[in-house]
Amino acid sequence: MKRVFVCLVVALMVALGPVGTGYALSDAEYRELLKDPDFRFEDALLGKVWKRVYGSLSAADKKILLADQRDWLKNRRDACAADYMRQGMDKVHAYCWAVNVRTHALQMIEDDSLEPVIDIAAVPDSLLPPNSLQRQDNAVSNARSDDYRID
Repeated sequence: MKRVFVCLVVALMVALGPVGTGYALSDAEYRELLKDPDFRFEDALLGKVWKRVYGSLSAADKKILLADQRDWLKNRRDACAADYMRQGMDKVHAYCWAVNVRTHALQMIEDDSLEPVIDIAAVPDSLLPPNSLQRQDNAVSNARSDDYRID
């Protein structure tokens, strides 16, 4: 069942996610982004969730997820960030949101759920995309406190 779910989520992420932009974040740019505390937090959280999800999968599912992660890093992360920048967001926060989207996609695999795991009320205003997300008290409140803890 988990294999079918992993394949479904990966297929949805590919189908619904933006396609490559022709731009790829360089190692130097990535290191520069890591100087920002918001990006550093999102990147560390992604790493924590990735390890947890990857470790819980079968060998076959690990291959699928690893291929998808490589594709995300090579193509979709930058396309997603570019989309936020076109909406007027600065580069750092656009990449914060791109990483956040990936983190929550991985959490959906972990939870065997198509429900996103995010509490929009807990997101700092500085990280909200302009003109795209409106804060709502009951938007999505499936978050658990351990989803945001970095050990």
